[in-house]
Amino acid sequence: MIASGEAHLADTLMPLFKQLEPVSLDFMLGTWRGASSMAVPNQTRWNWYGIRFTSINDVEPILYPGPDGSLQNYHKLGRAQIREIVFDGTVSAALILRSAADHRLFPQGQR
Repeated sequence: MIASGEAHLADTLMPLFKQLEPVSLDFMLGTWRGASSMAVPNQTRWNWYGIRFTSINDVEPILYPGPDGSLQNYHKLGRAQIREIVFDGTVSAALILRSAADHRLFPQGQR
C-alpha cells in the first residue's frame, strides 16, 4: 500500500492500524527515520528525514539534513510534545504539535 503512493480510505486502513501494538511514551524516545507514509507536504523538495523525540515535552516533528549534513528541525512548524491518548479504547502515544491543531497517533511499528 505504501509503495503504491496511492491514497487509501480510512475503511481500508483502520483494520490494519488496529492490528498494531500500542506504544508507550518511553518507546517513542529517540530519532526516527520517516517514510513516505508520513504525510509531509513537498517532502522531496527539502529532503525530509524524520522526527526526533528528545523527551515527552520536546519533539522536533520535521527533521531534514542541513548544509553540513547534521539534522535540523523545520523551525516554521515549531516543536511538539507527546502524550498518551485513548483511541478506540486503546492507550498509545500521540504527537501533539504546539503550533497547529494536529496530532498523530503512533502504534508500534519499526524505526
